[in-house]
Amino acid sequence: MHDKFCSGRKLNQSGFVITTAVLIFFSILIVVSAMVYYIYYKRADIYLQSKQQEQFSYIQDNLNSFYYQNDYQIEQNAGNVLQTNQGTFSSWQQLAGYLGLPLTDVYQNNYIMYVSSRLTDSTTGNYYHLVYIVSLGSSHKLQSTFNQSTGVLTLGGTNTAIKIDGKSINNQIYLENSKQLSNLARKIQGFVKALYTASNKQGWNYFYNSQDSTCQNLGLTQYGAGIFGCYQGTPIGQTNLPSQMNIGSNEYTNTLGVQFVFDNASSNVSAVAQTGQSSTVYTARVGIPQPNSVIKWIVFSYQ
Repeated sequence: MHDKFCSGRKLNQSGFVITTAVLIFFSILIVVSAMVYYIYYKRADIYLQSKQQEQFSYIQDNLNSFYYQNDYQIEQNAGNVLQTNQGTFSSWQQLAGYLGLPLTDVYQNNYIMYVSSRLTDSTTGNYYHLVYIVSLGSSHKLQSTFNQSTGVLTLGGTNTAIKIDGKSINNQIYLENSKQLSNLARKIQGFVKALYTASNKQGWNYFYNSQDSTCQNLGLTQYGAGIFGCYQGTPIGQTNLPSQMNIGSNEYTNTLGVQFVFDNASSNVSAVAQTGQSSTVYTARVGIPQPNSVIKWIVFSYQ
C-alpha cells in the first residue's frame, strides 16, 4: 500500500516536472522567436532607411543642379510650380519623368512633391521657391502637412523628405553674378577713363557718344564724348560694347546663359547724361535683369 502511494506520488511529480519543462521551453521559444523577428525586422528597416537615404541623395543632387540651371525661369513664376523653358512641372511624376529619376521610394510608395509659392529673401530681396520630395516610408501613409504660402513642411510618422533650398541656390548665383559684374564694371570704368585721358575734354560724359543716332533720338546730342551708343537696360550682346571694348560673350553672360544689361541713358543713371549740367562725376550701370537683379554702378570722375 505504501509502495503504491509513493509510486503514484512520483508519477505525479514527474508529470508536473515535464509539464513545467514544456511550458518553460515554449515560453523561451516564443521569446527567442520574438527577438529573432524583432532583430530581423530592425535590420531590414535599417537597411531600407539606408537605401532610402542613398536614393534621396541621388535625387537631391539632380534637383539642385536642375534648379540652378533653370533658376532664372523658375523665379519668374509666383505660383507653386517649377517653370522652365522645357515646361512647367507641378508634380513629381512630371519632373521625375523628364529628369529620369525614380518615381517611387524604396518602400514602393509614390513620391510626393511640394513646391512653395514664390518667397522673398529679406536680405537680398531676391525671389526663391522651396521644393520638398516626400517619402511616405514604411507606414505607406501621408502623415505630413505643407504650408504652400510659407514653404514650411511638417513631417509626421514615418514620412521623410529632402529639401531643395532655392534661397541658398539663389545666394550662390547672386554671389557669382556680383563677382562677374564687378569685374565687368571695373573693365568699363578703366576703358572710359582711358578715353578721357586721351582727349582730356572735361565737362563731358564719356559713357555715351553724342553722334550716335539713338543718343540723338533720346535728345542726348551734347556732352557725350564717349563711343558707346545710348542704352536703357539693353543686353550687352545687342550693344556696341563688345566690339568697342573687344570683350567676349563669357564676360557679359553669366553661368546660366543670361546676358547682363547696360544702362547709360535711362533716368536711373546720372542726370548729367540728360541735362549736360557741369559735373565731375558721371555714372552708368551694368546688371542682370529681373526677377533676381544685381546692379553694379560704374562711376567715372575727373578728380
